[in-house]
Amino acid sequence: MRRDQRLQLTPSATASSRPLQREAAITLAAATVGLVVLWFLFIRMQLGRQFENVVWEHRTVLAKRLRVGHDSALRLVDETTIAFGALVVLVIGVARRRLLLGIAVTVAVAGATVSSQVLKRWAITRPPTVGELARISANSFPSGHATICTALGLAVLVMIPRRWRRLATVLVALWVAVQCVGVLASGWHRPSDALAGMAVAVIWMAAAVWVIARLGRVVPDDTDHVQVAAERRLVVGALIVSLVALLVSAQIGGETIVSAGGVAYLASCAVIVLTGVGTVWWFWLMLHDWTLDARPAASPPVVPVTGVDGGSHPES
Repeated sequence: MRRDQRLQLTPSATASSRPLQREAAITLAAATVGLVVLWFLFIRMQLGRQFENVVWEHRTVLAKRLRVGHDSALRLVDETTIAFGALVVLVIGVARRRLLLGIAVTVAVAGATVSSQVLKRWAITRPPTVGELARISANSFPSGHATICTALGLAVLVMIPRRWRRLATVLVALWVAVQCVGVLASGWHRPSDALAGMAVAVIWMAAAVWVIARLGRVVPDDTDHVQVAAERRLVVGALIVSLVALLVSAQIGGETIVSAGGVAYLASCAVIVLTGVGTVWWFWLMLHDWTLDARPAASPPVVPVTGVDGGSHPES
């Protein structure tokens, strides 16, 4: 019997990347919904604005030297940092022969940075709030520093080789948690500002991953034998370290945390830490089984062979 069909050993590049496309799209949509919900609860609603003002006023549960330390660390993140980070991303892309990925991630970092400033300075207006101090009445939603730090952290996670992602996940999770809590501890921002900044960064980075997947420039890869459970333990460890450090720091030279405002501050910081660490872990989980900006292997050519009946049969 003659076989006239060619054997397709691999699906099309676009079809094979659909799981990653779907997860990136869900991530983008969830971050967008989260951004809108934060805006509604803490910008449009007066009760939310008043709650955040209480949290801001009670950041003094931390020792002054810790608040100053956060302030100094945040001042290191500026236009130079962004430019250097973008350059590093491109260099990694060129070195790994992943130029398309490097360009997509660089655009995502730049897009997140610009869009957070557009939202904060022009698109969103903070209504007047009863009892609000004049010096904190201006809009600060979303936090540009939280956006930049989260975007740069996720950029590292996306760009580096898969064998380094396990270590990078823990380091990036700690980086995002510390920096995003820092914008609150230093008095630069309110809790929703930090969360919204993370959401903006996630939107852009998820969009970059979706574009790469949509172009078919990803391939499934199961050579990374790190179990999800093992990675989860590492991330949970980073989370516990962050939360314990937060609670301990509140007892070192700061005011009492027994007051409702102090508890609200610590609870807000805990939510920021949980969100930051959870976001980084989700990106690791989403990218765990994929190699980005790589072309799927082509199907082997069909080679005609002679069968027992003397006919010629295509075989791959």
